[in-house]
Amino acid sequence: MFCGNCGEALDDQAKFCTRCGMQIGAPNVGLGYQNQNMQMQNEGMRVINELYRKEKIGLYIWVAVICYQLLIGFVWYSAWGFALWNTFACYQSYKFCQQIIRYPVGIYKHYEEALTTDIIFIGLNLVLGGVLGAVIGIYDLYIRQYAMANRNVLLYVENSVVQ
Repeated sequence: MFCGNCGEALDDQAKFCTRCGMQIGAPNVGLGYQNQNMQMQNEGMRVINELYRKEKIGLYIWVAVICYQLLIGFVWYSAWGFALWNTFACYQSYKFCQQIIRYPVGIYKHYEEALTTDIIFIGLNLVLGGVLGAVIGIYDLYIRQYAMANRNVLLYVENSVVQ
């Protein structure tokens, strides 16, 4: 059983909420809280699913770049080094993609801290001739912008999971 005013979980025999003091069984003035909570949960799932979809597209881009670099490696051997480096980065991206769905904690922090890394990654790829790698970095910035725009929802989801 839950308090209709604040949403606190209660014992089935409780007569008053241990959090807000609302009398249980009194006229339910707290339906607004429950509706708002449900809306935030739905919005949270929508944002998480959209981030997952965007990250999954990013994985496909990674795989395409790696395949391209492996092909170029037959002519320009150092491209295999880039392919190896990008394979590691692709694997890290894959693990994060799985985390988004399985345990969405730390997602906002990941994107918040990713700006410097993404800019360095883009710069290195441009300097070393990895234009396709720079495309991945730019796409990551696009995903980051989406996450930053949905900051409150991501933090709500994280707090819901931790509790």
